[in-house]
Amino acid sequence: MTLSCFRIVKEPFAADPFSGDGAFEFGGRWNSPGSRIVYASESLALACLEMLVHLDKASILRSYIFIEARFEEKMVIGVEDVSPLPSDWHSAPGSIELQSIGDEWIASGSSPVLRVPSAVLPRSSNYLINPEHEKFGEIICSDPETIGFDPRLK
Repeated sequence: MTLSCFRIVKEPFAADPFSGDGAFEFGGRWNSPGSRIVYASESLALACLEMLVHLDKASILRSYIFIEARFEEKMVIGVEDVSPLPSDWHSAPGSIELQSIGDEWIASGSSPVLRVPSAVLPRSSNYLINPEHEKFGEIICSDPETIGFDPRLK
């Protein structure tokens, strides 16, 4: 079965949206700085929500693009059960325990994609993609498309 996910980036990063450079430099909920991970979401709507919670109101009117990535389900392992996660796993910023889950997944090389729960919408999933995994090339990415946000969001 083929799965898909969506990634939104600012237009200047459209040339290489799966580099993992931002997560490598700054870290994220599921990785510490120094680990290349690409964050994506199971739907375009969730990708929008995930991005919007991090923006100030003026940033909404900038130019953004989205890319759809498709991959085989066998390429994915997942954090299916949130009960073993820290009780504040969905709080901002993410905890060291969550970052170590992503860091250990990267180090293991066990899969090119890791499914994790969304902190913004916990019954939904985000996908972490390892751009340095040997099977990363099997992930098929769409051409970038512009996405515009309704000005009422500001």
